[in-house]
Amino acid sequence: MAIYRNVSLSFWEDIKIVDDFTPEDKYFYLYLLTNPHTNLLGCYQISFKQMINETGYNRDTIEKLISRMENEHKVIEFDFETNEIFIKKWYKYNWTKSDKLLKNVEKLSQYIKSDTFKEKISKLIEKYRVSIGYQYPMHTSVSVSVSDFIINSLNKININNKNNINNIYSLFKEYIKLREDNKYNISETIINRLVKKLNEYGKTDEDKIEIISQAINGEWKDFYELNNNDKKSKKEIVYETIWLWNWK
Repeated sequence: MAIYRNVSLSFWEDIKIVDDFTPEDKYFYLYLLTNPHTNLLGCYQISFKQMINETGYNRDTIEKLISRMENEHKVIEFDFETNEIFIKKWYKYNWTKSDKLLKNVEKLSQYIKSDTFKEKISKLIEKYRVSIGYQYPMHTSVSVSVSDFIINSLNKININNKNNINNIYSLFKEYIKLREDNKYNISETIINRLVKKLNEYGKTDEDKIEIISQAINGEWKDFYELNNNDKKSKKEIVYETIWLWNWK
């Protein structure tokens, strides 16, 4: 369980949230995304008594809000037999292509009681495993003007296992595309600095994957060293950070 949850400011600008959600909807949805029972899966068990105590609503109000989230806004599913919530797009903004993350997800999914939710998570895991190693075409990810030196910079990344090349390359390109989408500066100097930091901070291929993944999840402007002194904290920051946008 994470110590905290981060919520992107763009949550409040999302068209669906702005146009369709009532103040009660917003409060309850934020509660479902940030309460202490949430986990890496985006699928967790929670009792009505817990929801009553933590939100201050009575059971009737909570049942109505769950119905709105599920049937009108279509952002969650709820299994009344197992008291489990499945947040539909959690995976999209919390999972990465890191094999370590997928193994943790797979391990946690064994504890899901709802057969329907367990099957959904299993299919999502399979989808992510298939996507590992997929290399984004350079012309679809970054501007033509900078693509050449990015390709050259990729060759400077120290990769120990050749099987990880495509995964690291594709993640790096995804991060560059994120910089471009967010109008962060992209130059040969910046790219070379990022590669240098990746080589310095990422002693192993897995570390490099986590460093790039946390930068993508956090929409960071730079790569930062992993906190190796606190493994649990690192996983919470890298894997369980919530970024809420385009929940349509």
